[in-house]
Amino acid sequence: MTSDEILSVEASKNAGAVESYYSSRTTDISDDVLLGSRPHTESFISTGFDRTQGDLSSYKKRIDANVEQQREHSDMMADLQRKVGYLYD
Repeated sequence: MTSDEILSVEASKNAGAVESYYSSRTTDISDDVLLGSRPHTESFISTGFDRTQGDLSSYKKRIDANVEQQREHSDMMADLQRKVGYLYD
């Protein structure tokens, strides 16, 4: 398995974890809230949306940082394997 394939698998796992987190994080909104005053409902939705956007942004930054770190480690391991290979050739 190449380093790019490893990174692709790891990125897929991270994306799946984020998707799983959001699918398990459901919010039940009561009928009272939905039928309440319009400004209150809009404020509630806006606040929830802002938080969700902030969460997504935070998770994306963490995933991107992890992918970059994995890429660096993969490159380092490839260099070490190449050096070890030269010792035994």
